[in-house]
Amino acid sequence: MAGDAHAEVSSARMHVDGYAEGDDERLRIIQEDMENKDGRMKLLKVQDGVEIFSGHMKDSNLVLIMGKGTIEAPVGEVNELFADFERLMQVSDAMYIHNSGFDKPIDSEHSLSYGRYRMPKLIANRDFLWLSHGPITRDGNIHFCIARSTEHPHYPPVPGFVRGSLLISGYVWKPNQENPEHTDMCMLLQVDPKGWIPTFVVNMTASDSAMNLARINKYLKAQRAKK
Repeated sequence: MAGDAHAEVSSARMHVDGYAEGDDERLRIIQEDMENKDGRMKLLKVQDGVEIFSGHMKDSNLVLIMGKGTIEAPVGEVNELFADFERLMQVSDAMYIHNSGFDKPIDSEHSLSYGRYRMPKLIANRDFLWLSHGPITRDGNIHFCIARSTEHPHYPPVPGFVRGSLLISGYVWKPNQENPEHTDMCMLLQVDPKGWIPTFVVNMTASDSAMNLARINKYLKAQRAKK
């Protein structure tokens, strides 16, 4: 058993070594998309205080979704939520199948994560295996957590699920300048669901992912009200 655990970490470590080399560049690209200086991301709507944008990467036809909003809780409470994988998944993602995933630390900044997701009727459920970097802090007050799909010999595709691919996934948050008890947050997501799935379902589920911010805000507000 100890040998299996060592092999698992070693395999994940090799993936991280290659992944970490591009971390800074990946974060820079995500931040540029979030700033939207080139206007590539178009505002779709504002819902429950979340601005939802849609666009495309230059080399892909898959929809790229961005959400921007303010979390009515301080950065410390946001950090605590992001440090608790299962709680974060249950709170933020309406499609996540509760207790279906895991988050296994590889080193102080990276982890190997897995989750299963329930799709609409007549469409096969999806699962994802990904490498996470974060949550960590840069420049004193900018916090982030970014991820992308990976493969691992110990976690092959599961019967009954289609293994999707996270192409871009990232959250960046920092204290609100006007109210330090609030947190400005932005998320970016591009998913290739693989397999057969209608375009309208891809776009619908991608757009709903931006509402993760509203669900996080609702949860943290409720937690504060209990104190």
